[in-house]
Amino acid sequence: MQSKLLIIEDDRFIHELFNEKFVGSGIEVFVTDRGSRGYELAKKEHPDVILIDLILPDMEGAELIKKIRADKDLEDAKIIVITNVSNQKKVDEVMKLGVQEYYIKSNESFFEIVEMIKTYFSGAK
Repeated sequence: MQSKLLIIEDDRFIHELFNEKFVGSGIEVFVTDRGSRGYELAKKEHPDVILIDLILPDMEGAELIKKIRADKDLEDAKIIVITNVSNQKKVDEVMKLGVQEYYIKSNESFFEIVEMIKTYFSGAK
């Protein structure tokens, strides 16, 4: 069974960066810029890891995370937030929803985030 990564992010540049890094890695990547479509893809594909931005055009990321966590079919998915929302109250709120990692885009190296995501597929986390 192939490993799956779902990216729910409205920045096309970030889509392309992640796609480029995971091509040929044995990880199937699904990408969407909408929370509602992301939830549909999660239900259909059952990804191992879901990367979510908190600011999406059609839905607040925290609401999407709540919806995913409430779904028995998706309870094993690891959720990683990558966003520019750095408010500590928001970070704490989102982490309580069962998120494994929370990264602020402007503070983190893209390459370090990619390496961290790969650890979820290698069984290191």
